[in-house]
Amino acid sequence: MKAMKAVILAGGEGKRLWPITTSYPKSYVKVLGKPLIEWTISFLRNAGVDDIIVITNPNHKINQGYFDYSVKEKNDVVSSTEYLKKMGVRPVVQDEPKGTAHALWCAREYIDEDFILMNSDDVIPPDTVKKVVANEGFYAAQVGDREDFGAVITKENKLNDIKEKEVSGPGLVNLNLAHLPREFIDYTNTEKMSLSKRREYELTDSFKSFAKDYELEVKTIESWHTITYFWDLIDVNLFFLNQFLSNIFPLDWLGRGYSIINGSIVHDSANIHDQNEILNSFIGPKVIIEKFAKVYDSVLEAYNRIGTSEVKKSIMMKRANAPHFNHVGDAVLCENVNLGAGTQLANLRFDNKNITVQTKKGVVDSKKRKLGQCIGANTKIGINVSVNCGVLITPGVHILPETFVKDNIENVGD
Repeated sequence: MKAMKAVILAGGEGKRLWPITTSYPKSYVKVLGKPLIEWTISFLRNAGVDDIIVITNPNHKINQGYFDYSVKEKNDVVSSTEYLKKMGVRPVVQDEPKGTAHALWCAREYIDEDFILMNSDDVIPPDTVKKVVANEGFYAAQVGDREDFGAVITKENKLNDIKEKEVSGPGLVNLNLAHLPREFIDYTNTEKMSLSKRREYELTDSFKSFAKDYELEVKTIESWHTITYFWDLIDVNLFFLNQFLSNIFPLDWLGRGYSIINGSIVHDSANIHDQNEILNSFIGPKVIIEKFAKVYDSVLEAYNRIGTSEVKKSIMMKRANAPHFNHVGDAVLCENVNLGAGTQLANLRFDNKNITVQTKKGVVDSKKRKLGQCIGANTKIGINVSVNCGVLITPGVHILPETFVKDNIENVGD
């Protein structure tokens, strides 16, 4: 039976995506210039789902300038509920962060039929969304190592158990992606549930309880991306870029003004000079690319200026600039970041080992041999600065000329 209703879980703050999420919630990070949650909503609508509920957080607020490229200063703040209403979806506020099961329970009065459940920070391709909408079941993904996920245990292709971050090695993992009957909502009633070790009411417990009373068929999806760290955001943008360049996604999904020119997506308001190299990239509104610039496999969101510099496999958000003899590789530069002349962003270790990143929860192996930095919004970097690979920089920093930034810069002024 086809589901005509969907619930998107979008209450998370995305702390592991810091410093990007200092400016806006995780669900609103941009992919090819459009907030991730807008892509999710459009994929659901494309599959025929006309009633979409988004579980949001009362603390989620977004600057109006984030959505309007023509706005230079970001003064007008809107709540996520205001934004979602303008999108034509139904926002439901989870007043307290009591877990994913509690989030779904908050929407119980609006769910009276089969529905689709999905996370806002997972990218499920539109063809897969159509399959989920059309076919009831619990959808899991095959990964090489389940250590960081909930491992899905099956018995005769039915859900038997979910072991949260207890199992390593290859296998199926939980995505909170399912086509479920209305009865599932009763299994998220927090008055009948126990708190997890994290002191939250977890959907994994709801799934396991439901599977004891009903057969829940486990189905595997072939393509799936999740955004946890800044390098995941780079990977997702490149995935989307290649889908458009391969004509798998229709170009009109990006909106007006875009064309494919010499193997890149270019907005008609971009100003691209002669004698440069642009390959497999997204060039957004009002971007200026000057002579002798090199841009490969990158996203220049809007109003960027690239001079005699090289930008490779990177995201440069609105008004981020690399104007003079800069190298930007495998990095994310948030809004209004400016690199001084000669500033170089490293992306490779001398020993060719994987880049590790010091996060607020410890050191994380990126599993990438090449990885640059994530530089927070409104950061200004002086001339001839070198920044070590894997570094995170808090928003609003001014870095003096001739500096070597070896480690993260956090909590300046706190």
